[in-house]
Amino acid sequence: MRTIRFKPLFYSPYFLSVIFWIAILFALPDMFSKYKIEPVKQGKTGNIDEIIYFNDLDGDGNSEKILSFISGQDHYCIQVFDHEGGLIDQWNFTNKLPGRCERLIAGDYDGDGQKEIYTLSQKQDSLFLYGIIPVEDGEYIIKRRFITLLNSVDNKIEYSINDFNLIDLNNDSLKELVFGIHSGSSLQPRSICIYRIDEDSLIMTPTSASIIGHIKFIDLDEDGYPEIIGTIGAAGNIRASAGIPYSDYSTWLMVFDHKLNYLFDPIEFPGFHSLLTVQPYKNNGVNTILALYSHSGSKNNYPILSLYNHKGEVIAQNRFPKTAKYQTYLLKENEDSYWIINDHGVMSKIDKNLQVVKTLDFKTEISPRPMILDLDGDAKPEYLFMKKNSQNAIVFREGFTFPVEFEFTGGRGHYSQSIIESSTETPKLYLQRGENFTIYQYGYNIFYLLRYPVYLGIYLTVLLVILLIRKLQQMQLRDKLLLQNQISELQLKTINNQLNPHFTLNAFNSIASLLKKEKGDIAYNYFIKFSNLVKSNLLSADQISRTIEEELNMVRNYLDIQKLRFEDRFIYDISINENVDTKWKIPKMTIQNYIENAVKHGLKDKKSDGLLQIGINRKNNHISIHITDNGVGRKRASETKTDSTGMGMMVMNHYFTLLNKYNSVKIKQEIVDLYDEKGNPAGTKVIVEIPINIKYNVRQV
Repeated sequence: MRTIRFKPLFYSPYFLSVIFWIAILFALPDMFSKYKIEPVKQGKTGNIDEIIYFNDLDGDGNSEKILSFISGQDHYCIQVFDHEGGLIDQWNFTNKLPGRCERLIAGDYDGDGQKEIYTLSQKQDSLFLYGIIPVEDGEYIIKRRFITLLNSVDNKIEYSINDFNLIDLNNDSLKELVFGIHSGSSLQPRSICIYRIDEDSLIMTPTSASIIGHIKFIDLDEDGYPEIIGTIGAAGNIRASAGIPYSDYSTWLMVFDHKLNYLFDPIEFPGFHSLLTVQPYKNNGVNTILALYSHSGSKNNYPILSLYNHKGEVIAQNRFPKTAKYQTYLLKENEDSYWIINDHGVMSKIDKNLQVVKTLDFKTEISPRPMILDLDGDAKPEYLFMKKNSQNAIVFREGFTFPVEFEFTGGRGHYSQSIIESSTETPKLYLQRGENFTIYQYGYNIFYLLRYPVYLGIYLTVLLVILLIRKLQQMQLRDKLLLQNQISELQLKTINNQLNPHFTLNAFNSIASLLKKEKGDIAYNYFIKFSNLVKSNLLSADQISRTIEEELNMVRNYLDIQKLRFEDRFIYDISINENVDTKWKIPKMTIQNYIENAVKHGLKDKKSDGLLQIGINRKNNHISIHITDNGVGRKRASETKTDSTGMGMMVMNHYFTLLNKYNSVKIKQEIVDLYDEKGNPAGTKVIVEIPINIKYNVRQV
């Protein structure tokens, strides 16, 4: 009962429009997101070793362009251009490019409002530091300062430079340059370096097998000087048996003071291919370290989130259930918001009790450590994740809201990102991978405000289309019912026309006359013909067509009865060409109606020698039917009173009109008056051409 009650609702165009509307909304491109990012320029760098950076060096609100590249003499060079593209200066270091990753940093170490550029270069097995003032006089403030020796394996030196920072570590209002040097197979050096520019002094962390990256600063012991912490992974290059402290078959919690001494003994987290990511954490107003240990190796262990004080003591801890071996990263969004992110796009928010309070699953593989950039100049950071195994990236706003995915087509090789600042325009994002770069514009999407009017417009359009379709269907149904009524009416008229009282009465009178003359066998024979005629007509009452064979059988019965009635005043001849298949169908009563006309109007007034000829032939793709009589002709027949109503020809014309309406190839008919040599009427000829492949299922149209 409930289904019947709601049936009208399901058929309602308004309800159907909602279903199609929802499907269309899912299929629409993401054009109504609140924020958008679009490419404004794409290109290639001058050569595959060139990296481009952007930085506002002179503080005028416009970014200068910094090029780091190899010159034609195979020397490391830096060029600086102003925001209009003019070359400010070039510096040639006559050495090789520094190792992989970061090549330079721009910063104002002495607070004079003008930024310097600091970079490293390699000369044989030595690493040197340079500092230049690019926008004033182009002078060096540091030139060829020796940093350390580099080891080699198989005559190949392998290392990278990471985590360039400028920070005041000793509260003297002058910033120190902090950076990491990380060797690979060559094992050493694996150090954090602090270079005091004003003193030209360099200190490095104690020898260790562990590599510290993603450097961060926190005054953990609250003595007024920041400590240095960082992420450490167990890469598995140096075993404990190598004699180097703190094997990288384990990961370690290491904290260094501003002089790069250990604040407390490193804390070990065993397991090859494990990772310890750390973030500064304010716990009830006290500086602490939040550390996430995760393991993607074969060891069967669990992620652990721990809180450590300045003595390396655990003050809170949460051991998570066993999880899949995903790469994870601990992100600090602000003082009250920390997230655990894995490389399958699952982001879990952590509360003060180190419990997961919110989980977002974006169901896509990403690099879990985002780039944190202010893309729209609102002083709030956005988070840029690169998708794994894809040319795409995703931008999130605060709380990982309003994700916007975009395509970043790059090549193989080094990677760079910068914000291009402008005093007259919103900032732009510069992304480079290999020699390919793209500049993007990120910001508010004005189409976001139009989403509801557009959604309403889509719904109304769908509703209009459905109403229009329904109207067309109703019109088609009305036409179909009209057609069926016409066909039914024609079928009844055909029966009435074939079995009209005059014909029936005359047939019975002729048979009765035979009986009176005691010609019972002949009378019986004609009665059977009449019976077959009636039977054939009744059985085909609901049909539009029948075979040529069926039509001719009916014609023969009819003509034989009429010959009896008119006492053999005429004879008939039926000729079928061998190229005709008598199983082909023709419109019912096609031949019958025309021979009735021939008998009633042409041959009945002839005293003798009447002739009716029926010829059927194939002409191309048509059935050609010729019906010829040598009667008195149509003009004289029209002057003679008959019992005919003319209904038979009206029915046939209507039949042909209906069939031609629903067939591309039409039925043709022609009536020709015949004359003798003296111009006297000599009969009538009817030609009907019916397509062989005509369709009769007009009820389905």
